[in-house]
Amino acid sequence: MDQELTQRIRSRYEGQAGRRWRRIEEERPRGYLEQNIVIGRRRLHDHLLSWLAEEPHSRILDAGCGLGALASKMDAAGIAVTGIDLVPAFIDAARRRTAPDGPTFVVGNLVQQLAGMAESDPFDAVVLTEVLEDYDSEDRHELLKAVAQSGTPRLFLAFRSTGFGSGGLWKHLAADDGREISEIELLRGIHLTTPFRQRRQTKINVRNYRVHLSDLRRDA
Repeated sequence: MDQELTQRIRSRYEGQAGRRWRRIEEERPRGYLEQNIVIGRRRLHDHLLSWLAEEPHSRILDAGCGLGALASKMDAAGIAVTGIDLVPAFIDAARRRTAPDGPTFVVGNLVQQLAGMAESDPFDAVVLTEVLEDYDSEDRHELLKAVAQSGTPRLFLAFRSTGFGSGGLWKHLAADDGREISEIELLRGIHLTTPFRQRRQTKINVRNYRVHLSDLRRDA
């Protein structure tokens, strides 16, 4: 992924959009729409943590970690987590809100980070929550391919799914209209181009906050 893409994603979360995301991640929403997202994200994180608790995980990569809300919850649950994000201001905030011996946070390009990993030492799982929406279809495919090539055996994937009203929510929160993702199209593409297979799925719906959560395992 090139510098232009990195700059585009960083720009998306500057200014008003960045302030909104900060309120959401710090769970101090302003208004009805942001409150929907805060409630929905709590449910999403709780569900994901319940899945993670079923098996021991020594190293988790929280990709596109934002201000570290989910990483902090994983750390509190005893999971060693590394958070990575393209937005330096988000990583600075994540470091300030967590203890020095808590999660590791780095500014960086996820594809480059994964490409630099040896397959002999992969993360136990990669977590992508509401990250794919920031990429177009080609870059999204490159990102998922990099996750597969890293050797990680497990991928937790949460994305904003299509449905009545959900797009209307997100255009209030990002620098553009945001994106919704067709779950059928995305999951079919993962099945055809990566070794991951979906083990289970669930959906989080809070009024017009609609997120699809999948637990994908590497095919033996």
